[in-house]
Amino acid sequence: LLLDKASTSIANITAHERVSEQAVTDELTGLPNNRSFRETLAREVARADRFQHELSLIILDLDDFKKVNDTYGHLCGDFVLREMSARIRPTVRREDLFARYGGEEFAAVLPETDLNGGRIFAEQVRRLVADSPFEYEGDRFPVTSSVGVATPASSPTVKPATRMLVPLRCATQARTKTSSRASRRSSAQPRCLEALRKRWTIS
Repeated sequence: LLLDKASTSIANITAHERVSEQAVTDELTGLPNNRSFRETLAREVARADRFQHELSLIILDLDDFKKVNDTYGHLCGDFVLREMSARIRPTVRREDLFARYGGEEFAAVLPETDLNGGRIFAEQVRRLVADSPFEYEGDRFPVTSSVGVATPASSPTVKPATRMLVPLRCATQARTKTSSRASRRSSAQPRCLEALRKRWTIS
């Protein structure tokens, strides 16, 4: 009887852990999801603000992803998201977080990383996406991305950046030279970018 109770307790704990993990994991890519990203960012921003540590935020958006879905199908689009995630995951340090922010948008939280370090990581990620074509069921095609980098401004008068969780999308300022979509996004959201610049230094 005691053995049965112990087995049931272990099974319940395992099931609880599985549910907890699923709540913060993106089902398609296996990456942390939007919820995990926001919680991690809020925690790291508070820590960086308290201890005056460096922190960088990366936002990545796949260019013209709708065209991939329309041309090759949504299953191919899902494949691209999984493959892209698999390419980038090995480059992420244990203390960093790389998450699927939503749709074809991804984000990375890089503790103890200044703006220059964030730029290096962003360029590495951009090249991992762009340098090797994607292949799906005999089709071979390129995918490019727009990557933005932001870090809390160094001024001691800067307000806590947790208030910037909503307009994070505005940080997708282009670094992809081959994409014209990125420049259109930058000009389309000047107010949002300006609001972000009040608290973050954007590259």
